[in-house]
Amino acid sequence: TIGWIACAAATGRAAGGTRFEDPYEPGLSADGSRVVFTRTSGTVGVGKSGRSSVEVQDLKTGKRLIASDAEAGPANGPASDPAISTDGGFVVFSSSATNLPGSDGPGIYLRDLAAGKTTRVRSEEHTSELQS
Repeated sequence: TIGWIACAAATGRAAGGTRFEDPYEPGLSADGSRVVFTRTSGTVGVGKSGRSSVEVQDLKTGKRLIASDAEAGPANGPASDPAISTDGGFVVFSSSATNLPGSDGPGIYLRDLAAGKTTRVRSEEHTSELQS
């Protein structure tokens, strides 16, 4: 419930009029400092035409970032299934983007929010092991 309340503050329109769908798949860090969620843009945005992305909002400062973007700009594929660490410093997510570090297809990624670095931790062919 708290995740949904925090996500309610993250709805609306971005610069340029891009409409975003309501956030879904919310998660809250155990310390209550950050919320993670998935959101899909409803119209063409900067590299986002209908793609889902994983976003993090700092509940203390109000700052928001797209955790699933590539280091050099927008990811070229969708992302989903986010989870956030207890201290809110790391986010894990799945993505089929091919411009994320170490990508050669769909996989699972870890984003260090303080360092701004993303690391591939698993390829899609191994994700079924995580679901069992």
